[in-house]
This record gives sequence, C-alpha cells and structure tokens, in this order.
Amino acid sequence: MSIPEDLRTTVLTSVANFLGGNPAAIKPESNLEEDLQLDSTDIVDIFVDLEKKLKISLTGVKFADLKTVNGLIEAVAARMPELLA
Repeated sequence: MSIPEDLRTTVLTSVANFLGGNPAAIKPESNLEEDLQLDSTDIVDIFVDLEKKLKISLTGVKFADLKTVNGLIEAVAARMPELLA
C-alpha cells in the first residue's frame, strides 16, 4: 500500500505536537518507547488526536504491534478505506 505524504505528515505532526517538538525531527524509524520515550498512555493520547483529525477509529490496534513511528503510520493508513481501494 502506498501511503500518501500528507498522511505521513499528519502522523508525524501529531507525535511531534505531543512531544513538544518539530515534526522534521521525528524519524519514521524512531522507536516509540526507546527513542521517543512514549508509553501506552501517551500512545492513546496520540490515537485520540489522530482519530479526531482523520475521522477514523483506531480501536483494536494493538500497542504491542506498534514499535516505530512508521508502524503507527501504517496502522493509521490501514484504517483508511480510501487507501485500501
């Protein structure tokens, strides 16, 4: 599946806003826990932000499966039916 750049930017911006940083400083390969120091509560907050911005549901996405920012981007993309068509 090809993920649009604007979706990548939206997810990176959401993570950066949560961390109080610059989206350009967040790398897709960054580990959510080790590199960015996010815990499951933090990820829930990011999920809520993304659900509101993108009007999607991330219910059922397993935190344990999300290791990197890119994994989060892919999980969000998988919940967007227009990308799967």
